[in-house]
Amino acid sequence: MDIVESHENEHGRISIRVHQKGVGYDLHSQNSNEERFIEVKGISESWKTYTWQPLHRTEFEALQSSPDKFYLYIVHFDIAKENRNENYLNSALRRIYIIPGRNLQTDFRIIPQTFALSPISQRKLEAYEVVENQVVQSPGKDV
Repeated sequence: MDIVESHENEHGRISIRVHQKGVGYDLHSQNSNEERFIEVKGISESWKTYTWQPLHRTEFEALQSSPDKFYLYIVHFDIAKENRNENYLNSALRRIYIIPGRNLQTDFRIIPQTFALSPISQRKLEAYEVVENQVVQSPGKDV
């Protein structure tokens, strides 16, 4: 998000982090002419194997409700994980891709998928609690 915030500032927009407010995007950015709802994704995988980008339900809903304001910023790091250090965020070995919401809807396939676990309750989780470094779980136990 630091990289995207710097980019926004360089282009005359002020950004505020809103990722913990459940609004479906990470940054709210604006100037006197424009408002952006920015979802930030960072990747370091090879383009040869990278064929997907997940959007969570709240991000998809933000895209659907405000496609003219929603933007997906993808920051791609061309650095192998084992070669990263504290300066890799400032490295020239990165690219930023900015996809406006309307283009997300027309130029990309959005495939609905979910792998949510339900229900997650305290009662159900009790059978899997770690006590003194051991999982207290009975195989086949009906919880």
